[in-house]
Amino acid sequence: VDSGRKIYICNPGRKNVEVYDSGLNLLYKLGSGNGEFQFPSAVAVKNSGNIYVADAKGDTVKVYRSDGTYSFSFGGTGNDDGKFRFPTSLSIDEAAGEIIVSDLQTTSAGVQGARIQVFNEGGTFKRKVGGYGQGEGLLLKPLGTAVDNTSRIFVSDAYQNIVHVYGSGGEYQKTVYDLKNPMRTPLGIAVSKKTGKLYVASLNTSTVEVYGSGTGSDSGTGG
Repeated sequence: VDSGRKIYICNPGRKNVEVYDSGLNLLYKLGSGNGEFQFPSAVAVKNSGNIYVADAKGDTVKVYRSDGTYSFSFGGTGNDDGKFRFPTSLSIDEAAGEIIVSDLQTTSAGVQGARIQVFNEGGTFKRKVGGYGQGEGLLLKPLGTAVDNTSRIFVSDAYQNIVHVYGSGGEYQKTVYDLKNPMRTPLGIAVSKKTGKLYVASLNTSTVEVYGSGTGSDSGTGG
């Protein structure tokens, strides 16, 4: 949802991103409409109006103007910094002017595996966050990203059933989970700009889990 209350929806079936008004009336589709993407996996909108879309099977992030017309792309298939192999989600850090992209990758033929990459608004690579593996600060299957008002980065790992939290510079801070209300395949996540609460869609429990602004290892309450 953008600042004007327009709603953006990735539609992999029609390979488009559809834009609706607050009354759920279709306004337009980004770019050329159906077939604009190979597999749109995530969309985020800057306060300035620019729209960023992760195209998972195209290994790119496409950028559109506020009226839905195409502007530019960045990424491309590869293992080097700034390249992707199935980007799964993205989020925008307005304060830092950065775009955070989760990259699934696969462990084959010299590919290291899942990673988080940070870009400036123009698509220039800046740094990586986290690394591939199991345990504190490491990722196996990142499927959701979010950023809070202090530029902390939150990443859901659908394999480890947790959310990792990283500082603004990419340093690992903590892992969010609750043994009494465990996540099962956490997907999309969001952080409230007003309260700092973390919301996690837990697929295999059919719930949304809500965690307090402290987001410590036992700070959650099941939703």
